Amino acid sequence: MTMLINPYVFGGLWTPYQITTALWLDAADASTISTSGSEVTQINDKSGNARNFTGSSGSRPSTGLSMLNGLNILDFDADYLTSASAASTWTFMHNTTGSSVFSVIKAGNTSDPNAIFVIYGTNGATSARVGTSLFFDDRVSTSRNNTIFHSVSAGSQPDNFQVVVQNVTANNSFLPNTFNMVTVLADPGNTTAANRSILKINAGSDIKNNVDTATVGTSNPAFTLQMGANGNNTSSFTGAFAEFIVISGVMSAANRERIEGYLAHKWGLTANLPSDHPYKSAAPLV
Repeated sequence: MTMLINPYVFGGLWTPYQITTALWLDAADASTISTSGSEVTQINDKSGNARNFTGSSGSRPSTGLSMLNGLNILDFDADYLTSASAASTWTFMHNTTGSSVFSVIKAGNTSDPNAIFVIYGTNGATSARVGTSLFFDDRVSTSRNNTIFHSVSAGSQPDNFQVVVQNVTANNSFLPNTFNMVTVLADPGNTTAANRSILKINAGSDIKNNVDTATVGTSNPAFTLQMGANGNNTSSFTGAFAEFIVISGVMSAANRERIEGYLAHKWGLTANLPSDHPYKSAAPLV
């Protein structure tokens, strides 16, 4: 006789609790969000590291106003959240340690915003400062149309304007006013330039356009990490965030796929996953 086993009894659905995360912000978890009215004053880190983020008056995102797949999201209107941790906390994101970052976001509130919206940053978006940044770029002035751009800079080590990574997706790879999942695998010290930055949209094919090989910066970033700005309150974000996960180091393909599957099923984005993704039809289990 064949015995049917319910997998949920033995472990249940896989979540980032099963791995070590450096930061985990989840808009769906109301217990982590403090508010003033509908404005977010603080969102607490679920990684166990207590790396909480705060909102400043006049630039706070809103909560409790919109949902995705029946779950709460944070609405940004030229807003941002700032890490309460020291800038040194985020040095791993631009040095030889590297990082793996996952965002479920919607950029913009029009079909053609002709703007730049920062997803996260620590370098003020200048190559003269140490740090990193990731942004949605739809500016006519840069001839970019609906792209995601990842940069790492090393400031004045050993010379000014030292670019370590520049990786940009193809035009129209990230449509505005639509929720998508962005994966950033940052390995700035990799001796192969193209492998210093890998971008993936909705767990799709690797995007590897970096050609820079400058020496990696080892000092702390110019600013502490901001979600929705460059680290210095600039190019603040318009759109919405659902979830934001940061891992120290470039993670294994197996765990990367688990996070992608977890996020896609949680936020109703499974239709965006490639047909051959291991978690296209079912969420990962423990």
